[in-house]
Amino acid sequence: MKSRAYRQVARAVSTEETRAAILDAVDAIFLPHPGRTLSLEAVAERAGATVQTVLRHFGSKAGLFEAAARRSFEKVKRDRDQVPAGHLEAVVAYLTRHYEEMGPMVLGLLAVENDVPEVARILQRGRELHRAWVERVLAPLLKRTEGPERRRRLAMLVGATDVLMWRILRLEQGLSKRDYQRSVLELLEAFR
Repeated sequence: MKSRAYRQVARAVSTEETRAAILDAVDAIFLPHPGRTLSLEAVAERAGATVQTVLRHFGSKAGLFEAAARRSFEKVKRDRDQVPAGHLEAVVAYLTRHYEEMGPMVLGLLAVENDVPEVARILQRGRELHRAWVERVLAPLLKRTEGPERRRRLAMLVGATDVLMWRILRLEQGLSKRDYQRSVLELLEAFR
């Protein structure tokens, strides 16, 4: 009986490791070049698996893409949940870290959004996640507003903290990370 239980645990661990390796392969292939077509063969090769193994775990290419996106969103959500509400410096520090790491990839996704339906769905979920996060962490800046005024103010806060603002300030205007942080902090403080 012990031997059977051990084999089942070992099989479950192996299955999770295989799934993780496949999802890691998707990240390694797709994220640096979001416009690139995701090939099951390339994913399988990178993960040290077969195409059949990939399909057995995820059902289809769309299922694989969805699972990889879900895993990325879960990580971002966990990271964002650590940012305390109302602490503007912590909000801006998080945005800086996040956009420095993920900004170029997100901008690549935006470039192909209209051509790749899976990317459009990912970006829509990302927008929803960002809006909900802004509403939580910047709640003190919204507390005395309601109705249309609250919606307008929230929209402005979402815009001030969006990856496109990072692109404008950091990439287009050439601000340093420090000056990006200072600029976004000044924008947010104007809402007090």
